[in-house]
Amino acid sequence: MTRSCPAFCRQFSRVLIVTALLIFVSCTFEYDQMLLSDEEKALIPDVRLENLAERVYQDGDRVLELRSAELSTYESRQLQELIDLEFSQYDAEGLLRVSGKAAFASRNLGNDDILLQDVVEIFLAEDSSTIRGEEFLFSPSQDLIWSPDGYEVELVREDGSVIRGRGFVVDLVVQEIRFDRGASGRLKESADE
Repeated sequence: MTRSCPAFCRQFSRVLIVTALLIFVSCTFEYDQMLLSDEEKALIPDVRLENLAERVYQDGDRVLELRSAELSTYESRQLQELIDLEFSQYDAEGLLRVSGKAAFASRNLGNDDILLQDVVEIFLAEDSSTIRGEEFLFSPSQDLIWSPDGYEVELVREDGSVIRGRGFVVDLVVQEIRFDRGASGRLKESADE
């Protein structure tokens, strides 16, 4: 008894369809396990940009410039994270007040406060001082830069003076620099003292 090819193909197709249906019916998907929790969703950036340059203007005047190798924005957390940040803040006349760089930074989108971490260097233009440390907080609205008490900060002035200490605070309004937890180092006398 020989079967014709069309009849054999139809029977074979039916067997394949029945087998596929049995396999599909026996498969179940756990959709709940595939859904992300709100916490997991908050860890995924809404926007991710590379090699970014951003300028912030207030009343038509440039007040802040940010450059970074990578920027990730998390809208639900009101947060931006920046890798290899460089920044500059300007006064009302457009003159540089503060500039710096950090290996990592996070920016609060609600108030523009910036946390600088890892390798951090800040230049204060008013007195040509450079500040180095591992962690700083910068609040443009308060015109303050400070470092948590647990971190040592190094202040180097243009004249070669070097001071190291903890509890570092810079008040940009009154141009005051202080170490609230003590400091040591050497100060050079200026020629007019």
